[in-house]
Amino acid sequence: MGYCNYCKLDKDLIKAHVLLRRFYIKDSSGVYQGIHKDGTYKNWQCGFYDKEILCGNCDNILGQYDNEAYKLLLNIDTKKQKIEWNGIKAYHYKKEEFNYEKIRKFFIALIWRASISKGGFNGVVDLGRYEDIALEILKGNIENENLFKVIVLTEDKPNDFTNVHYIMKTRIETQIAYAIYFAQFVAYIIPNYKRLTSRTFEIFDKLALSASDFVIAESSILADTKRNFLIKTFSEGINASRKNNYPI
Repeated sequence: MGYCNYCKLDKDLIKAHVLLRRFYIKDSSGVYQGIHKDGTYKNWQCGFYDKEILCGNCDNILGQYDNEAYKLLLNIDTKKQKIEWNGIKAYHYKKEEFNYEKIRKFFIALIWRASISKGGFNGVVDLGRYEDIALEILKGNIENENLFKVIVLTEDKPNDFTNVHYIMKTRIETQIAYAIYFAQFVAYIIPNYKRLTSRTFEIFDKLALSASDFVIAESSILADTKRNFLIKTFSEGINASRKNNYPI
């Protein structure tokens, strides 16, 4: 028995996954890899879950959004052709091919779960007042499209770091954003979005999830960016993983 963060009632709680298990990629030893909140590599047998955040009924409510993400993103390379979209290679879902409300709420639920969880993997996420706002969006009480704007990129090919999952806090121009690395994807989620103006990030305005387009843009530098961040920030954990024969 415990407090469910969604229905706000004392209920029997379950092992609720923060990042959905079907998106994890196992390494050759059969475990999942990710970054723990203490800044070290950690190997999980069952992925990243928290036993103190949700009851089973509320987890099932959020599950309807998870299913939309599975449909659109899981094994995307086998069910969707990359095209040239505004000068970049991308997977492009048109309005009639996806449910905007569900895929948007999938990403909001993901970052909300990470914020309310006290477990590892997500120690960097603290939405502050936007935690309650995210919940109100999930419940259908707020519909502001400039809250929790989502931009999704994908690696151009599998690499040694594709199976490492983590979240990092960053900035896009002056705006706080969270980058969620899972499988071959990175999802940038900006809690309070304002139009981007610099040349460096102007493409993000075009890529942002909207009711008419869901674009997953290919990035040739994503793998290197991820590799450089992990080596610079977590070199001790990386070395330990290599010594224990966990490929990364």
